[in-house]
Amino acid sequence: MSDGSEKKENDAPEGEAPAVDEVVSLLTNIPGVGPKTAEKLAESGYDTIKKVSEADKEALAAAVTGLSEDKADAVIGEAFDLQEKIDSGEIDLSAKSKSKRKKAAEPEPDRHDLPPIEEIARAEERKNLITGYDVDKAAIGVTIGPKWLTKYEKARIIGARALQIS
Repeated sequence: MSDGSEKKENDAPEGEAPAVDEVVSLLTNIPGVGPKTAEKLAESGYDTIKKVSEADKEALAAAVTGLSEDKADAVIGEAFDLQEKIDSGEIDLSAKSKSKRKKAAEPEPDRHDLPPIEEIARAEERKNLITGYDVDKAAIGVTIGPKWLTKYEKARIIGARALQIS
């Protein structure tokens, strides 16, 4: 038996980082405790859920920087509830490991049936045809610039021409 304890003592200084990671992953199971708070709890000596659940809120708030008494009280309550669930067997933290969230696969773009290029070319030809409205404007003598002018620009041009005529 002493061989096993000696190995643990010898491995502890070398494997200290994984032990801290294990403690942090254990403490992050407490609702409201993230990785940073779990690191602070572990550094302060609260390395198990049981120690956190039995802690005094003032002592916990004083030991962990950035943790108010209200938040410490909430963490203690959540840790107590979690410890009860572990003791009753509802939750097994040894099998539970938090997995990283995977990004959702991007959906395939919708396939559209596009018309053949010949139909598109014919549609463009139709847009370029002179309409009856254009013929009437030309007959009256009101030629307005390109079709892409706004109605206000067209009104300005018509007004300027009306002033020139009179």
